[in-house]
Amino acid sequence: MAGLKPCWDESLDGSGGAGNCCLSCARKIAKCALCPTGSKGQRKRTIWRCSVKTASDYRILDETRQRVTVRFEGNELLLREGENLAAELLAAGIAPFRRTPVSGAPRNPFCMMGACFDCLVEIDGVTRQACMTEVADGMVISMPASRRTDDA
Repeated sequence: MAGLKPCWDESLDGSGGAGNCCLSCARKIAKCALCPTGSKGQRKRTIWRCSVKTASDYRILDETRQRVTVRFEGNELLLREGENLAAELLAAGIAPFRRTPVSGAPRNPFCMMGACFDCLVEIDGVTRQACMTEVADGMVISMPASRRTDDA
């Protein structure tokens, strides 16, 4: 690597100007031999059309489904009947779903396929995975009670 200059010392047109950048490391592409990602050319920027703070990343498959009333932690929500409960709660802006028993760290759905158990909620007094449950009218949903006892 002796004699190689970092790619940000040169521009593509030789003018010493800003030039184009490798998007993964924000360095110019000209002779990008030292680019840590090994990028040799330009890549189109990915523009995310959704933000966890501004919109939902969960697409509703059937917009015509009837909305039903469910209660989450005492608040009434109108959710689409028959849709995935975890997706509907996330789309409604509910976070977190639960807290870990030991540290109290907030948890939200992670895998959305029933493997991680991070979406546990209490539905009508029974602890269930929200990602494996369909929305039904009149559900009473809450964060699960801690299983930890102070005697242990």
